[in-house]
Amino acid sequence: MEDMLSYISPAWVLAFVLAAINVFVFHVALVEDGHSAVYFAPFGIFGFSIGNFLAWLVGSPLPMMGDVHVIEASIGAWVVLTLANTR
Repeated sequence: MEDMLSYISPAWVLAFVLAAINVFVFHVALVEDGHSAVYFAPFGIFGFSIGNFLAWLVGSPLPMMGDVHVIEASIGAWVVLTLANTR
């Protein structure tokens, strides 16, 4: 088990935790009834990764936490979560 964990980058763990935080904050703040936070989790992770990728692609000058563009990735997560919430 320890060998498997040594292959996971701390940036990936941080990104997953931050994406999950975004999903749960979005769920508490904006979702009234209907879908659970588990429904929104794939959308939040997808949006977080797209936002991080786009920030890396354009070379965003905003501050980073390790290898993660936290601000841009969070914006990406909230955009995708908002689109998922309108369904």
